[in-house]
Amino acid sequence: MLAAPRIYRALGADRHPLLLKVLAAGDDPNGCGLSAMTPLAIAITSGDLAAVDILLAHGADIELDGGGAGSPLATALSSGRLEIASHLTERGANIHAPTIFGNMLHLLCANLQMSRDETRQLRLARLMVEQGVPADAPGPRGTTPLMWAVISKNRPMVAFLLERGANPLAMNDRGKTAIDMARKPGNEQVLRLLMEGKERISAPTR
Repeated sequence: MLAAPRIYRALGADRHPLLLKVLAAGDDPNGCGLSAMTPLAIAITSGDLAAVDILLAHGADIELDGGGAGSPLATALSSGRLEIASHLTERGANIHAPTIFGNMLHLLCANLQMSRDETRQLRLARLMVEQGVPADAPGPRGTTPLMWAVISKNRPMVAFLLERGANPLAMNDRGKTAIDMARKPGNEQVLRLLMEGKERISAPTR
């Protein structure tokens, strides 16, 4: 049976001294072990910010696909590790990189239910939009960030996206709008926001 590379045995919140030791000895921070995930991806999904910093300081690639989820930033967003996502943007992670959901804002909004930290969610969304990530671009199947926010019943994110020009009348490939998606029990406040946004739009666009 193949043994996991030594660096993987050095991952864990209580193993930072060992991680520093194996990296100093030359272990590759960008290799994929038996799990097909890089050490950085594992540290991100486990929420180990200190290990993330250690790996980056020893040459971990901040843009390398860590095992299918995409770049480290995409991995953090898809796993709800928003503190680490914010940290990666501060370290220069590319917020314009494509993801399986579309752009990074699509990915953030598609995974809103992975975290309850609405303040950090909005801070990341604001950073993305201010740096040129489209707030209303259609992703796969025509799904917009606003649609994902509606599906998550995330009122603050819906309000933010509407404020930044998201169109509640834009249709996905099935002809559904964000308003259509909001017509569900428990989503009355989100639907009200969307209807107010609809009133500000003269005609539907696709």
